[in-house]
Amino acid sequence: DCNDALERQSIQKGFSYFFPPEVMGSHIGPDKSHTTSRVHDVNFRAGTALLGHLGIEWNLLEANDGQKASISRWIEHYKSLRHILHQGNNWRLPSADACAQASWALSQDQTQGVLVYCQISMPKQAQPLPLKLPNLLPEQDYRIKVLEHSPISGHLMKSMPMWWSHALVLNGASLSKLGLQLPILDPESLLLLAIEAC
Repeated sequence: DCNDALERQSIQKGFSYFFPPEVMGSHIGPDKSHTTSRVHDVNFRAGTALLGHLGIEWNLLEANDGQKASISRWIEHYKSLRHILHQGNNWRLPSADACAQASWALSQDQTQGVLVYCQISMPKQAQPLPLKLPNLLPEQDYRIKVLEHSPISGHLMKSMPMWWSHALVLNGASLSKLGLQLPILDPESLLLLAIEAC
């Protein structure tokens, strides 16, 4: 076990091959991991913890107001998405260069999805390949919305994708077969997307 969110990404991926997410303890730890001394932003830590039964392993008296506000949002996301994460179908999606990891959960009726995309290390490509989201209803339109993300430095991309600040609508066939073009993220950063039938 380890409370470093980067280490947790590989631990949780391995765990997910054998056990359902609702039995996996996954906690938001402090800024600096006591096991590795790595420092991660609160969104990276919370987004990693979201993939199990989210808890807090951090003395919140040490958190600043911005961090407390972020944790509050993540807890609300967890409460609203828990039925998809725990009762839906889950996939581990491959990345072209093995430098990113994506967890995709889709409700049983295929109308709501949750994507947690984690940039593990520096991308090997100038632009990531589109990420395909499997098993959506081909003719159904879906709205894609950015819920949370790690801080984005902007040094890897001059501008974000057009859909970044506005909800994007695509049909299930497009998302499953062509995929979604994601921004280039810094290493050890994370993105949370909601996909909902409209």
